[in-house]
Amino acid sequence: MPAYDIQNADLRGMSSSQLIVLYRQRGYSIREILGVMAIRHGKITSERSIFRVLRRYRLTRGQSQHSLEEIIQEILLELSASGENAGYRQMRQRLLINHGLAATFEMVRIILGLIDSQGAALRQAERLRRRIYINNGPNFAIHFEFWDKLKPYGLSIHGAMNGFSRRVLWQKCCDSNKTPMYISSFYLNYISEINGIPVRVYGHAV
Repeated sequence: MPAYDIQNADLRGMSSSQLIVLYRQRGYSIREILGVMAIRHGKITSERSIFRVLRRYRLTRGQSQHSLEEIIQEILLELSASGENAGYRQMRQRLLINHGLAATFEMVRIILGLIDSQGAALRQAERLRRRIYINNGPNFAIHFEFWDKLKPYGLSIHGAMNGFSRRVLWQKCCDSNKTPMYISSFYLNYISEINGIPVRVYGHAV
């Protein structure tokens, strides 16, 4: 189920139909809408009722309430950003979640084949384009990394690297990479050393 990216304050005063349309535009399936309506809003409904609402607003499969030009424009926007390797299924999901546009799988597939034929051929051959890494200078971005192969022996390795110069910023050994106290102390020591903070920090969820 998509994450709860809608605050409760934004939902006050909305009718059941408005809530169903909102969740559908955020990429929720009919069954997911059924669950979130019951759990989050205490409103019990049926799949048939949800389908009727979606059909009324032309949000069911095979229907679209948006123009072809609008859909093509947003697909081009996604292709110019992080969606260059997205297939038609993922692109349709991006259109729903990021832009609130409803389009069929077939429509998105045909559009991608026309405006990004090279990318479609690469995806079909399972060869994706390399992403472009952009770093504006020293201390602009740092990357966290951890290694837990020795965790059974009570040893966890945590390190960080400067994304611009590839300089190793720290490499520490601790008893757990899941303890925020350790990770935060490594980071605080680093920003004290450079007398500043990086613009971006990349790392794995622990």
